[in-house]
Amino acid sequence: MVKNVDYCGIYSGKKIDKSEIFEVFYGELKAAPLIEKCPMNLECRLTQSIELGQYILLIAEIAELHVDADCMTEGKVDPSKIDPLIYAPDIWNYYSLGKTVAKAFSVGEKAGE
Repeated sequence: MVKNVDYCGIYSGKKIDKSEIFEVFYGELKAAPLIEKCPMNLECRLTQSIELGQYILLIAEIAELHVDADCMTEGKVDPSKIDPLIYAPDIWNYYSLGKTVAKAFSVGEKAGE
């Protein structure tokens, strides 16, 4: 999927039709295309667009969260099963999430000792 994601970042939708790159489905809004092979999709409702020079800042609210059942553990989203693609803009690289480092709200309990 990284090749298709990068392609979408390289080329502007104003110049190239990218609608055929991914197989899509539609959720509750029926207007926002969601990527079929993505283990997690955030279905968003556009609330505002702001022109900033040559760019347009889009502000949206999440209307629905779609997560594949096999990416859940005990009814909760499991990031290790999703293995999200992470883009680091300063160094122009993509990364995967990696391993768990520590348990939140417990590892820091004894930091001041």
